[in-house]
Amino acid sequence: MHLKTLAALTALIASPAFAATITFPTVSCSSSASGVGTLVTCANGSFVNQAHGDVAGQLDVSYLDVDSTNGDSLRWWGTGYNTLPSALWASGSDANSFARITLTPASGMAITLDTLDLGAYATNTRTTNLRVFSLGSAVMFSHAGDVGTSGGPSTFFPSISSTTGVVIEWENSAYNVGINNISYTLAPVPEPRSYALLLGGLAAVGLLARRRRAG
Repeated sequence: MHLKTLAALTALIASPAFAATITFPTVSCSSSASGVGTLVTCANGSFVNQAHGDVAGQLDVSYLDVDSTNGDSLRWWGTGYNTLPSALWASGSDANSFARITLTPASGMAITLDTLDLGAYATNTRTTNLRVFSLGSAVMFSHAGDVGTSGGPSTFFPSISSTTGVVIEWENSAYNVGINNISYTLAPVPEPRSYALLLGGLAAVGLLARRRRAG
């Protein structure tokens, strides 16, 4: 194997992870309930834009008010969900509201959901049912109970990794319980063939080095 090819494969496998946090500033909303369309400045009750949080060619983020009849996006609200600067929530009531956020990595990528914050309105403590799982799999992290205090929101640490996508759901309440600060890590997943080529290349380099020492 050519040394330049070996170096390229080594760099691919050793590529550093990309870490980011999705927040919801006042410029993250949409002109339509579906969340698709012109980006507009948020006001309380606005719908978050479906493109918000996307990373071109690496990550797609989608927002869904599950109980809405038309598949609405989640809504934006400013201060009031404990000390969060803003939060996303679903329509309905404390007894009937269901929110979902899906983070889908591009092919060849893996995502790890590190942390997320849930706050309660209005600067209060509320109950919710939080579930996090890999897309198409069973629930891998859950919380059923109180979130939020007068001192701040509740932070959760799912630490769930997936190549198909990570789903965040919370319900009853997803109305007076809102989300922000979704922190994740993205990393490339080399194909098995890349590992095989790398191992073969390392073996070839080792053999060449032994021959040179012997000569």
